Amino acid sequence: MPRISVLMTIYNAAPYLAEAVDSLLTQTFGDFELITIENGSSDGSKEIIKRYTDERIKVTNLDNNIGRTPALNLAMEKASGEFIAILDADDFSHPDRFEKQIQFMENNPATVLLASWFLMIDQDGKPLGEHTLPTGHQELINRLAYDNPFGHSTCFFSRQAAMEVGGYPDAYVHSQDFALCISLASKGNVAILPESLVSIRFNEATATNRPEYQLPKFYDAFRLHKMARSLPGLSDTAKKRNKEEMARAAGNYGKTLIQRGRLLTGCFWLARSFLLAPMLFVSKAVNVGSFSTG
Repeated sequence: MPRISVLMTIYNAAPYLAEAVDSLLTQTFGDFELITIENGSSDGSKEIIKRYTDERIKVTNLDNNIGRTPALNLAMEKASGEFIAILDADDFSHPDRFEKQIQFMENNPATVLLASWFLMIDQDGKPLGEHTLPTGHQELINRLAYDNPFGHSTCFFSRQAAMEVGGYPDAYVHSQDFALCISLASKGNVAILPESLVSIRFNEATATNRPEYQLPKFYDAFRLHKMARSLPGLSDTAKKRNKEEMARAAGNYGKTLIQRGRLLTGCFWLARSFLLAPMLFVSKAVNVGSFSTG
């Protein structure tokens, strides 16, 4: 069995796919398998992944897109490595990523989830800056109460621990990585390496920014922050910020419901937002349209 199983779901990623796969094949640590789920692409991604003959690459072709969460869980079911590494099909890993992450995990066996800092790049690969984050367990636990500090493509975690928490929760369509990170953080230590080991591509036109995804995005945000309240050892500041993020998500959800003609349900969620954080509600929502996810 390989030490590492890399999970990559692919959907219409043709412009970036070869760069992502090549970045894995040139890793200084080579004891891994790449589990790819070709999730019904129509842009030639199937043909690109088919060109590779490296025996470490294992391809599952799907005729139709089954959604990101089911595709990730399907990849995890097929994995056999001790550790799981994630790489999205439009990002790329730096050459020594696996070497440094597996060394850390071997030296820190209580750690179940490890990530790293990362470089942000635009659609053309132009650098946008380095994303630096807290590195210690308790700092990250507190951060998870109100934000996800783990860049998905930097994540490296125990397969056994992920299986014990049920993998990526099916209930989340777009925030499945945040949900898994919260679940893993409840099982053991988490950490982030203070160096950029991955380049992550940012695209303002992602699906989650489209109008039809706004309601599930805000509702999921509310549920995720509620889930994070159970993390052990949260500081008072983290608990306060958690409540504010729940209020912000509830306010955004209520505002969007009202905009779509669901007045009573929208007012219920605005009231819920007020009860969670009255001062935040007053300062941000005197004009209902002023709610934001920032």
